[in-house]
Amino acid sequence: MPGIPELDVPGVDPLHLKEIRLSRGPQGARLDATITNIKVFGANSFIIQELKTDLDKNIFDFDLLLPHLHFIGSYKIAMRILLLNIHGNGGLTGNFTNYACKVKMTGQKITRGKDEYLMLDRMKLKLKVGDAQIALSNLFDGDPVLGPMANRLINDNSRVFLDEILPTLESSLADLFTDIANKITLKFTYKELFP
Repeated sequence: MPGIPELDVPGVDPLHLKEIRLSRGPQGARLDATITNIKVFGANSFIIQELKTDLDKNIFDFDLLLPHLHFIGSYKIAMRILLLNIHGNGGLTGNFTNYACKVKMTGQKITRGKDEYLMLDRMKLKLKVGDAQIALSNLFDGDPVLGPMANRLINDNSRVFLDEILPTLESSLADLFTDIANKITLKFTYKELFP
C-alpha cells in the first residue's frame, strides 16, 4: 500500500519497524534479544469495533481488531526458559491472529495564521494478545534436533515471549501512528476535518 504521498503519509502495509531490543528477567529466566528489519503485513486490514469521540475535549477512543498479522525480520537471541539455554541468530517469521487494540488519542487546537488545526498528543495504545506462532531459523546454529525443539518450546511459552515484546511494540506503534495522524490532521483545518 503506497500510503498518501501528497500528505507525506507512508503506507502501513508492510509496516516497517527498525529494531526491538529486549533484555529482561533474572538470571534463571533471562531473555536478551534484538529483532531488526521487521516488516509487518496485514496492519491495513484492521476492523474498527467501537469509536467514541468527544470533540469538545478533542478525545478519540477506539477499539480495533487486527484479524491477522504476518511478520518477518532478523533476530539475535540468548534466552533461558526452564532449564534450556536458547541461542542463535537468523530469520524470524510469525503470525498473530485476533489481536485487539485499544487506542486513546487526545489533542488540542493550534492556530496557524487565521486557521485552527488539530495537533494530536502521543497516542496511548494497548495491544491485547490473541494467538501467536513464531519461528526462529538457525537456533543452536541450525541444529536439526535442538532448533525445532526450541521453536516448539518458544511457541508453547509464546505468552512469556510476547509479554516481553508488547511494551516495545506498543511504544513503536504509538510513535509511528501519532506521527502519521498528525501529518493528516495538520494538513487540514479543524473545520475541514470536523465541519
